[in-house]
Amino acid sequence: MPRIDAQWQERRSQRLHVRVSPDFKTRLERAAREVEMSVSDFVVRAVSDRVEHVLGDGSAGAGETSAQLVDALGVEATQMVHQMAAAEGASRDEVVRRLLGRALAGVGDDLAADLAALDASFGAYPDIEITPRGVDERARHLASVRADED
Repeated sequence: MPRIDAQWQERRSQRLHVRVSPDFKTRLERAAREVEMSVSDFVVRAVSDRVEHVLGDGSAGAGETSAQLVDALGVEATQMVHQMAAAEGASRDEVVRRLLGRALAGVGDDLAADLAALDASFGAYPDIEITPRGVDERARHLASVRADED
């Protein structure tokens, strides 16, 4: 069975005793088998992921999650994920899930998709009254800027 990173494994010296129902234990064992992990490693990984989700400070798994992210995405993409998470006040996991979800759903950040959405929405409110705009201070300013450019 694949094990959690050997270096991290050596540092696991504390025990945590948890009581669960027989049904939940059976489900845990089944889930661990599905991903070819021991129950202990499966639980530690799941709890580590949840700690990272809640705290978002990168400390869960003592660097294990960061190493896996770098392995999966590469250094540059991982740094971008960290920057996005920091800017949004979200965890890296949240950012990765959101980006993957958008990518898998075919939602992109490209201009063509944005323009297509605008085109598709054109005329959506045909009864809306638009206040006519006459020559005002803004229009005069824009005209003078354009005149200066010529």
